Amino acid sequence: MKKNFMSGFDFACFSKVFCTTLLIISLILLCNIKREFIQNDFKRDFLMETIEQNPESIDITERVYDTVSEDDSPFSLHAASACLIDASSHRVLYDKSCDKPLPMASTTKIMTCILALEYNHPEDSVEVSAYAARMPKVKLGMSKGEHYRLNDLLYSLMLESHNDTAVAIAEHIGGSVEGFSDLMNKKAAMLGLSSTHFVTPNGLDAKDHHTTAKELSLIAAYCINESPAKDLFREIISTPTYSFSEESGRRSFTVNNKDLFLTQYEGALGIKTGFTGKAGYCFVGGATRNDMTLISAVLASGWPPDKAFKWQDTKALMDYGFKAYSVQELSKYFPDYKPIPLCSGGSYCASGIKALPVDKTQIFDGSVNYPLKKNDRLIIKNQFPDHINLPVNKGDPIACISIILNDETIYEKTITSQFSVAKYNYHDIIKFVLEYFLI
Repeated sequence: MKKNFMSGFDFACFSKVFCTTLLIISLILLCNIKREFIQNDFKRDFLMETIEQNPESIDITERVYDTVSEDDSPFSLHAASACLIDASSHRVLYDKSCDKPLPMASTTKIMTCILALEYNHPEDSVEVSAYAARMPKVKLGMSKGEHYRLNDLLYSLMLESHNDTAVAIAEHIGGSVEGFSDLMNKKAAMLGLSSTHFVTPNGLDAKDHHTTAKELSLIAAYCINESPAKDLFREIISTPTYSFSEESGRRSFTVNNKDLFLTQYEGALGIKTGFTGKAGYCFVGGATRNDMTLISAVLASGWPPDKAFKWQDTKALMDYGFKAYSVQELSKYFPDYKPIPLCSGGSYCASGIKALPVDKTQIFDGSVNYPLKKNDRLIIKNQFPDHINLPVNKGDPIACISIILNDETIYEKTITSQFSVAKYNYHDIIKFVLEYFLI
């Protein structure tokens, strides 16, 4: 008997297999169509729009010119070496042989003072050694065996530049002058100073005791702007007069600030004078006007009887800085950046599903203030990829933004992802295709 070939055939199973196969083929075709759509239409419209919104560079020069002063006329200085910097950005605003190593006399005591303040034991009792008591003038006139409060000695050190006081402080903190000099040199290295070397805590002439006008300015900028003891440092250097006693009470002293710049220049912070026969007259000064703090250093600014040259040089530097430069908040010139497209697995772009936002708050911790003058050229350089391959982990670098001033990078920030994004699987792709074609 002939068997019917259809007998036993499971139509329900066949229908399921057939429909499933058809669905798979359809999805593959739809994925290919979608891929072509993304590669062509999406990349042409959305991605090109992203590049337009996140250009490689933006010249913001003209936008800052309206608030920048005209450059002041040239001037001359008596000093063999001089430097003027902005205390916050450390930008060099004026330079006369500012990298030439020279002796710096009692401006050395700036470093002595800040190390003593950061030592942070102001109530320590300092015993005067015979060596400290033998120091030459200028001196407080301490005697061997006397005891003084460390904080009191800092006023003697900075207001009247006493050499015996400097040695007493050095021996107390460093164990010896040599030990303290090591601490001074380690601090200089920490500040990135390669041309500064200390041998004495008071600045008396000594072989290999030197710095540069630029590095001396950077030391002062650290002291008034960055050190954890900056407020105490500022308080000491701006004090007109200070009285104290030796701990036994048998002798009392009054020291007066010898920094004439402090009272002769508007906004002056003072800082430190210096003189030796080898170094000549030296001075490190600071002043604040219009939200900008400037630091100047002049070395070898004349010899006796030209004691006033250092004040003249400092005033000329400060006048130039405040006239020629204006502090600008650069953060306000940055655009709002568009999200960066995400891609999953080679050429398949999944940015239609998700794109990674650029967190603008990462670019600046607050605002970026920078001193600018009239002929400066400023460019914002944006380094954005045209897409990012998945997966992305939180903290991964996704872009870099820089500020270029006159061909020199003055600020650079790497932007990182604020969250993680997993690589897309087939479920995500099918959902995406169905949403696109059916919704």
